Amino acid sequence: MREVVTISLAPALAMEVKKAVKKGKYSSKSEFFRELLKMWASEEFLFQDVLEAEKEIKAGKLIKLKSIREIM
Repeated sequence: MREVVTISLAPALAMEVKKAVKKGKYSSKSEFFRELLKMWASEEFLFQDVLEAEKEIKAGKLIKLKSIREIM
C-alpha cells in the first residue's frame, strides 16, 4: 500500500520537475521523486560504507593508500 506525501516546492524547483516529466525522463512527478529518493538512499548507503572504512582505518584494521601504485 502506498502512502501519499505532499510537499511544497519553490516555483523554480517545481518547474524543473515539470520539465523532466515533460521531456519524458519520468512518467509522472511521483516517479521523479521516487527515483530521487532511491538515489538519495543509495548515496546514504555508500556514505555509511565510507564512515565504516574510516573507523576501521583509525582502529588499525585497514591501511589507507596514498596511491594506486602502493598495491602494485
